[in-house]
Amino acid sequence: MKKLCTTEEVVKALENRDSTALADIQKNYGALLRRIAVNLGLNSGDTEECMNDTYLEVWNTIPPANPKSIRSYVCMLMRRIVIDRIRYNSAEKRANTVYIEVSKELESCMDVENTVIDEMCIPTILNHFLEKQTSENREIFIRRYYEFESTKEIARDLMFGVNTLEKRLSRMRAELKRILTEWGYN
Repeated sequence: MKKLCTTEEVVKALENRDSTALADIQKNYGALLRRIAVNLGLNSGDTEECMNDTYLEVWNTIPPANPKSIRSYVCMLMRRIVIDRIRYNSAEKRANTVYIEVSKELESCMDVENTVIDEMCIPTILNHFLEKQTSENREIFIRRYYEFESTKEIARDLMFGVNTLEKRLSRMRAELKRILTEWGYN
């Protein structure tokens, strides 16, 4: 099996319906996808199912989708699928506290339940926001709101106090809210 290295090579292989592209995605990003699901509290069975659904979604959406970054694309699909699974499980009275906690944090700057993250403007705004952040703040934001890591875990890894980390997150959310408001979102 030829190792596919770049996003362009993976997308080209998917356009040609070459299943080695999925194997390459699984090999290169499987651990990251698993971490997203585990950080949100899914059990191993749900995690495997969400990962398989993500690979199927990649297969079904490329083409016509032509992502600039295969890593970002598969993470976005995985987050969406995991969140759908959590909502399904929550409806059955098996709520996921990490997702609920992160959703409540983000409520101060956006309506998480009703905001369409895949809209053309939202990724542009988030990229603009993240470009303005220090590399440390970018890492904190991504680990918390994209990879759904706990504040304790992030604080421990970055050698911060939990309160210091939570204050940074609060300031970043306030700044994101300001930027979203400037772009016409409220």
